[in-house]
This record gives sequence, structure tokens and C-alpha cells, in this order.
Amino acid sequence: MMAETGESPEFIQKTINALRSKEKDYQANARVYASLGNRSMIAIAGPTGSGKTTVTSEVIRLDSDFREVETTTTRPHRDGDPAGFQTGVSYADFYEGVNAGEFVNYTVIGQNAYGTYESGFPGTHNIGPIMSKSVIQMLESGFKNIDVVYMLVEETEYERRLRQERMHFSDFKPRLDEAEESRNFVYAHKNERWLHFVESSASDERATKAASKIINIANHNSGEFMTVDHALKLLDGMQNALHRVADDLH
Repeated sequence: MMAETGESPEFIQKTINALRSKEKDYQANARVYASLGNRSMIAIAGPTGSGKTTVTSEVIRLDSDFREVETTTTRPHRDGDPAGFQTGVSYADFYEGVNAGEFVNYTVIGQNAYGTYESGFPGTHNIGPIMSKSVIQMLESGFKNIDVVYMLVEETEYERRLRQERMHFSDFKPRLDEAEESRNFVYAHKNERWLHFVESSASDERATKAASKIINIANHNSGEFMTVDHALKLLDGMQNALHRVADDLH
């Protein structure tokens, strides 16, 4: 079966393997690095279903100074993708961009690659979802200021989201693996000053509250922020939900 791009499965696998081998040590080129020096970034991290896209949209609705990051991916388009999300990019083009250092950051999930060119950060103040594996790339990419907000969800609500909103995705199994890496990322960096924790929920009111906290973080305003201990308790609950859902897939 040929991919939508017309590239053979063998070529895709070879390219994915090459991208994985470069991922850990990837750095943007000097031009890209220099271009980010007057821009800031709020990176919204968290496992699949944690509300990254929802809270990004709510922050932009509340504060028009923020611009949404426009990500590029090799995966096909699906309903619910943000307007600026460029899908179906060829693996050859994606690899060429990585090889030239044209991406600010990129990551591989399953058989698809995700990354953001410098042009994908269109404002002075940018915000958008990011895979945890890409955080270190972004911290080292030249932004004037960057904060990472990790989204957390109460255990029961998180399991509901996974079962009702995520299990039908074709890349759901690789997303579960990424969620495990995401949890490990938090435990490794939980005391870093650039890492913040915010809880999301299903209600519009809570989404607005979460977005308001993120705006305060971006503006370095004091506020009622989550303690690390409470964050880890929520994270462990999410992990329990992930394991139950994963068990049902076997």
C-alpha cells in the first residue's frame, strides 16, 4: 500500500528510522536560532487527551497578543486539526528540513514526524501544543523566553477522554508510548523553574480558568499555581487511566 504522498512503505520506514536517529541531538541552524531571539513561547505539553489544543485556543481567545504555533506533520489530516496545522507533508520534504536544520523542533511518534519551522512561530508571543520529547530542543533553540506548561487531568475524566475521544485514532497506540515518555519527562524535570503545571477539565469554566493561569505564567505574574506534589499525584492517576485503556487494547 502506498502512502498518500506516493512514497513507498520501504522509503517511509527508512526515513522514519533516520529521523529517529537524529532526533536526540537535533539543533536548528544558526539562521533559525538567531531569528527567535525576540520571540517568546509558551509550550503546552502533556500526554494525548490532556487538553493541549483546547487550552491553547482558550488562551488565544482571552489574549489576542498570543499567536498559535503552526505545526507541520507527515500524518494525514483529521477532523479537529487546527487551521494552521499543515498535514500530509512528504517524508522526503520533512527529512530535508531536518537535515538542513530548518525546523525549530521535531519529534517522531509511531510512523509520523511532527515539527515546526521558524515561520510556524508567527508572533512575538507564541503558544501551542508540543510533545515532551521536543521540549529540550525548544529550550535550546534561541527563544528570548520560553515556559513549559504541562496539562494535567483528574483520573476519571482523563480515562473518559481517552475512551471517547482518542481510542479511534489510527496512531493511538504510539501515543500511549509517548504518554509514558511524557511522564518520565516530568519526573526528570519536575523541579525546573521553566516547568509549570495546570489542570484542565471538561467544563468551559475550568478551561477558562486554566487559560487564565497560563496567561499569568507567560506574564510572570504571581498567582495560585499547582505544587509539584499535587501535580505528581494527578500525573500518577492519569498513568493509571492510561494503563487500563492500554490493557483493553490487547
